[in-house]
Amino acid sequence: MFMPKFKMRHLKDVQYFLGAKPNYDVTKECIVNTKPFRELVGSLMYACWITRPDICTAVNFYSQFQTDATEVQWVGLKRVLRYLKGTLYLGLRFEGIIDVPLLGYAHANFAN
Repeated sequence: MFMPKFKMRHLKDVQYFLGAKPNYDVTKECIVNTKPFRELVGSLMYACWITRPDICTAVNFYSQFQTDATEVQWVGLKRVLRYLKGTLYLGLRFEGIIDVPLLGYAHANFAN
């Protein structure tokens, strides 16, 4: 999945993707130009929209730091990868039923 691309194959998995108190500290040195922070955020955004909506909260939080991320946010973003590694069996599954017609309802009164 993402681990080979970002050279993080040997991560230990965790149960939670976001710590109890996420760190907003941006006073340390910016790592955006030295580490693939933006690329990892983009890859995780793709995953959260396609099959992993459970990580949307964490991805949204870390996407705020794309211009001034520090090592603290990088470690937090790697935690999301560790969570994904431990929960590879989770995902969305859509099964089609051929014999059931599609039926939709709408309620709109056009502000009457």
